Amino acid sequence: MLKHYLDLSLRNIKKNTIYSAINILGFSIGIAVVLYIIQYVVYELSYDSFINEAEYIYRVDHTQYTSEKEWQGSARNYLGLGPALKEKLPDVADFCRISKNLDATRGVPLKYQDKIFYEQNVYYVDSTFLDFFSVQLVSGNSKTALMNGNSVLISTSIAKKLFGDKDPIGLVITELDNENSNRIVTGVFEDIPENSHLKFDILIPIFGDPNYKFFVQDPWYSPAWYTYVKMGSKIKDQKDVNLVATSIARTYKADFIKNQLRIVFTPVTSIYLQSDFKDELKINGSLNLVFFLILVAFLLLAISSINYSNLSIVFAMDRSKEVGLRKTFGASATQLRKQFLIDSFVTNLLSLGIAIVLYVVFSPSFNDIIGKNINASLNYIVFTGAVIGVLIVSTLLSGAYPAILLSSFKPVDVLKGKLVMNNRSFSLRKALVVFQFCIALILIIWSLFVSGQLEFMRTANIGFNPDNQLIIHNPTAYSRVDNEHRYDDYLVFKKEVLNSAAIESISTSSSVPGTEIGFTYVNSIKKHVNGVYDPTPYKVMYVGYDYLSQLELQLLAGRNFSEDFLSDAKYGSIILNAEAIKVLGYSSPEDALNKYIYFQQLDEWEKVQIIGVVKNYRHVSLKSPVSPTLFYLSQDKGQQVFYSLKFAKNSSQHVISSVKDIWKKVYPGKPFNYFFLDDHYDIQYAHEKRLQLLTTFFSNVVIFICCLGLINLALFEGKKRSKEIGIRKVLGASRRSILFLLMADFLKLVILANIIAWPIAYLIINKWLQSYPERIHINGILFLVASLASIALVMLSVFLSTYKTTNINPVKAIKSE
Repeated sequence: MLKHYLDLSLRNIKKNTIYSAINILGFSIGIAVVLYIIQYVVYELSYDSFINEAEYIYRVDHTQYTSEKEWQGSARNYLGLGPALKEKLPDVADFCRISKNLDATRGVPLKYQDKIFYEQNVYYVDSTFLDFFSVQLVSGNSKTALMNGNSVLISTSIAKKLFGDKDPIGLVITELDNENSNRIVTGVFEDIPENSHLKFDILIPIFGDPNYKFFVQDPWYSPAWYTYVKMGSKIKDQKDVNLVATSIARTYKADFIKNQLRIVFTPVTSIYLQSDFKDELKINGSLNLVFFLILVAFLLLAISSINYSNLSIVFAMDRSKEVGLRKTFGASATQLRKQFLIDSFVTNLLSLGIAIVLYVVFSPSFNDIIGKNINASLNYIVFTGAVIGVLIVSTLLSGAYPAILLSSFKPVDVLKGKLVMNNRSFSLRKALVVFQFCIALILIIWSLFVSGQLEFMRTANIGFNPDNQLIIHNPTAYSRVDNEHRYDDYLVFKKEVLNSAAIESISTSSSVPGTEIGFTYVNSIKKHVNGVYDPTPYKVMYVGYDYLSQLELQLLAGRNFSEDFLSDAKYGSIILNAEAIKVLGYSSPEDALNKYIYFQQLDEWEKVQIIGVVKNYRHVSLKSPVSPTLFYLSQDKGQQVFYSLKFAKNSSQHVISSVKDIWKKVYPGKPFNYFFLDDHYDIQYAHEKRLQLLTTFFSNVVIFICCLGLINLALFEGKKRSKEIGIRKVLGASRRSILFLLMADFLKLVILANIIAWPIAYLIINKWLQSYPERIHINGILFLVASLASIALVMLSVFLSTYKTTNINPVKAIKSE
């Protein structure tokens, strides 16, 4: 019986080759995209699932409050928090702390023999780290590998990179920034999976951190450490645990800040998709994006299925006699439903086969769009389950209604030729077309606004000039050796570089735009010596003499740093941005000029004079509000992290070559690591670029599938109305009037879809734009562009599919069958 059903299904496909081919093409594209989405969603949801007992592990984050509002917290916490929680919170079985250099543009300088390299993924960790995060050693003893302060563990990829096939155990790597510490390789571990919020290639014991000696003297000085705890059991009431942990932490903090500190426990498996704290170890994903993709996957299946359902409904007249005869000869409604569901199954199965081919061929392109190689971690069991699930769901979505409708025909009416499709069937078909184009229009409109917001952020006035700026990492920025010679080396380098005609200026800074300012001070600013502490978090940058002018920051009042003023070089002068002036309560930049404020560094309060005020600029992207920022003049130590060189237009390649030659003379053996400021700043919008690509891609796929469905419907409509068209032509109707007649019904449906889609799209876009402090305005132009584009595509699709119908010979069209 099954073979009989399959033969009938294949015969029906062969009979309607063109319609079936278009249908299968649309289905194939839709299913291929759905498979991509499923794999991506599974990948995103699998983050950190490889960790044993992950349900008991939490990262301990913190937030700090002002009297008015909460400001964004940090994923980092205090060095003393882990031991305190283990001691005073009975459910805490153990803790693990991590320290990492957050300067993602530089990394830690390491040396093996004559090889010097910068490694960004270096963690300083407690000895519990390997057990906490299920790190598998391929060589070495996991119990003792992190017990020695001079130990270092490396990943298999680093071992291959540095040592080739040589056994690395016992070999020495030198950490150049940390007093040239020699570290002995005591273990090699398997590379961490990509689907983890952690990313490390080198592990060093926590007391090997160059800052550990300082922080251990006051473990509650500053939140600079990532703290994880392993609970004895899964937390049932997280709010209660947060309150208890907060009360424990507050007992260790000074009076002026203790009531602002709050502790937050974040499950390790929730960090990647649900944590939005600052100072994350990696750029996190978005749970909203995952939900959006799940919705898109369902809608794509629904839209593809609608094409099949619509065509099945309009084909009902052709198959009505078949149904009538089979019912007359004893076929039950259940048997007929099985037949039509198998028709749907065969169509979906053929589509699925083509979809898998498309999936394999175009997966590299999809990986480029999402920015990840998810194929490398493909779970074939999950993928096979997804394929089977998609086949079942799409079969039911596309075949259920046609099966019920066609099996309900009465054989007497069919065989007498009295079968007339009821209005409900036609209304449903129209509703399905309207639904399709509503989804397509919403995606098109949203993609236009995503592109508009991205363009707005990339072209907005950011308050400085990032063009023609070459940024070089200071090779001795964090070094604790040769302190007295470092600034001298810079002066030599500066003199040599300025001899080049292409270099206009050079300066230094502790941070550059596009990278979060590393120094944040809370309760460290006072307007008066006996004034109250200002709980506002201030950003502090240390810059060279020409840095502000080199970036073309606009002075609102006062002057820049100058070698003519001795106080500038002795940290007696300070420049603020307009936001800092506002927070401090000055009425204007002029009002703040030459006033003194008090700035705490360690335990000492320094009296500094405001010598200038600069206009607010966007140090980081427009996704974040402007922070109150203080600028100090820097000449030494770790505050000169970057050298900034401004060069003449269209001379970048020449500049790199000439500067590199100078670098080799001044800093022999030091890596020449550089980047261009405009490119670096643009990296901040990677998420928006990806979202733009995804929305554009999905809207194009959806509109393409919708148009395929319309082409099928229009072809069938033209075929069914061929006699009417013939009669109209005999009576003198022009080809143009007939084309308009055939287009009119579809045009009405698309206009109705626009009317429904506009308010829905408006609500979605308005909600999305609220997440940006500065955003474009919602205007009707983009809505109108999307609507006109959709109408034009629909008219073109209908025109191409019905043009041939208008050329038929009227004699043949009206001739009796």
